[in-house]
Amino acid sequence: MLKRDTPASKQAHSFGIIKTHYEEYIETEKTREDPHAQFSRILGLSGGIFGKRKSVTPKIQKAELEPVEIPDESELIQHLEKASINDVTSLSQRLAQVYSTPKISELYPIPRSLRAKRSKRCRACRHILVRPEAKPLAIRYRHKLLAMNYIPAITLSPLNLASDKQTYILRLTNPLYDSIKVSLATPPQTTTKYRITLLCPDFEVGPNADVWDQTSAVVRPTDLKKPINAEEGAIWDSGRNWTSTILEIVPPEDNNKVEQLEISMFVKLVYETEIEKEEDECGKAKLVKVDREIGFWSVIGI
Repeated sequence: MLKRDTPASKQAHSFGIIKTHYEEYIETEKTREDPHAQFSRILGLSGGIFGKRKSVTPKIQKAELEPVEIPDESELIQHLEKASINDVTSLSQRLAQVYSTPKISELYPIPRSLRAKRSKRCRACRHILVRPEAKPLAIRYRHKLLAMNYIPAITLSPLNLASDKQTYILRLTNPLYDSIKVSLATPPQTTTKYRITLLCPDFEVGPNADVWDQTSAVVRPTDLKKPINAEEGAIWDSGRNWTSTILEIVPPEDNNKVEQLEISMFVKLVYETEIEKEEDECGKAKLVKVDREIGFWSVIGI
């Protein structure tokens, strides 16, 4: 049985046509405004293969503008105006520092990176002088033979005497555990025409024992005040591991004095020490005494 069209059904049909038309129009306008809509439509067509994906629209945010504070450089400008070129750091110095600084006084020491570990030998006898630890993280030395541990320490102290000669006490301290024979030699005249005389150039210094003797290790106060009775070839005073002798300096006749006088002195040491030596037959090691000789130049400033 056929139904008769009513006015209400005609209005609903017209509304459906208009609704479909405007939905297509709105969809077209959205496609023009959003450039990513075409890609979303393509991805929507391939949803069966790649699954459903949500379209992400980029959110444009406006950057917040903050005021920039300019630091006050008036103090730095005043320092650069007063300072000389030697007080200003170079470009290489600034790049080497953690924080760039224009002042030399604000530079900090830079640790030197350890790139390699080297052993050093004596050029004459090829004996090992310095050998570091083989471990990469270790900074200690397995062997470290310093010259200051094998040569005597030289000190010079003046004597307050009213005479034309300047008299000094030359003291040598032995760091070795063996007694040493010392021979000193100085030029008869310096470049400034000062004459130098050693009353006892050859003497012997005792060994450095393990027991600390405070009375013999320091200079007694009476040593600097007693009158000079030493003759040529006689020492001034001696202790456990030190010996002192008299050094006389005569200024030139023209009284041309200098602010600092440098005396060149050659020091020769001879001592007897024990070393291990293997026997040929049994292969056992035994101690053999050998003579060692060391010579070096020293400059003493007065």
